[in-house]
Amino acid sequence: LTEVSAFARFESGGFSCLRKCRFDLIPAANVLCDVKTSSDASPQAFRRDLYEKGYATQAAYYLDLWNALMPDDPREAFVFFVVERK
Repeated sequence: LTEVSAFARFESGGFSCLRKCRFDLIPAANVLCDVKTSSDASPQAFRRDLYEKGYATQAAYYLDLWNALMPDDPREAFVFFVVERK
């Protein structure tokens, strides 16, 4: 599946909010995927982007939301496809 949106309510201690995400790719595998564009797709540059742009947090958030919504089809990993703009 490609470009799938997911929504779920999160509640804790009287607090409630709507969680949402948009998966770029949901393969028939144990992973979820996202496509990122970059001016530099080298491993060193993307490692920096993982931290500075919050991509690692995004991966954890998306996995958590997917597994909450799909307990019969849990995913354990997140894969980024990094594409250089030029």
